[in-house]
Amino acid sequence: KTYLQADGRLLALDVEEKSMNPGPPRLSTLYRLLEDGTQDTTFIIDTNLLHSISAVHFDENGDVIIAGSFKYVHNLLRPGIARLNSEGAVYTSFNPGTGVKGFVYALAVQTDGKILVGGSMKEYNGQPVKQVIRLFPDGTLDTSFKTPWTLTQGLNAGSWGTVTHIAIDSRNNVVIAGDYTHVD
Repeated sequence: KTYLQADGRLLALDVEEKSMNPGPPRLSTLYRLLEDGTQDTTFIIDTNLLHSISAVHFDENGDVIIAGSFKYVHNLLRPGIARLNSEGAVYTSFNPGTGVKGFVYALAVQTDGKILVGGSMKEYNGQPVKQVIRLFPDGTLDTSFKTPWTLTQGLNAGSWGTVTHIAIDSRNNVVIAGDYTHVD
């Protein structure tokens, strides 16, 4: 996934999937390239994040929301989800608390700045959740966002229903795809 910034720099999440199963990528690298194609060394990503980012959203201003199988970003507790500024530093104003219990595979941001998160999650900041949640721009859970359905067992063994893709259509409806066999 890539995003071309107005200044010509390219943000990129480079992912090599090592499995046919939905889930976290086996290898992932987040970086920024300059107009001439060389790596921008001013965009500093915590090396502990390499190979542990499964979803990313690039904002128009160069900010990045990342999700995956990490607990800390630049020594700040950010279990499973974090917001980075245009130079790769952690936004302290975005605080997920105890974060995600489970896995995040998809991110999308609505026009009002609220963040849709999809995966096979069981809790967010200690609260029980389903496979799709919505966060406020500061990382707190939007409890007014209710999914009236339950996704049941997917095709992969052990899956209890997983959302691997989220999109927002032109009417601001949430569209999901993933590994599930029934929507109850």
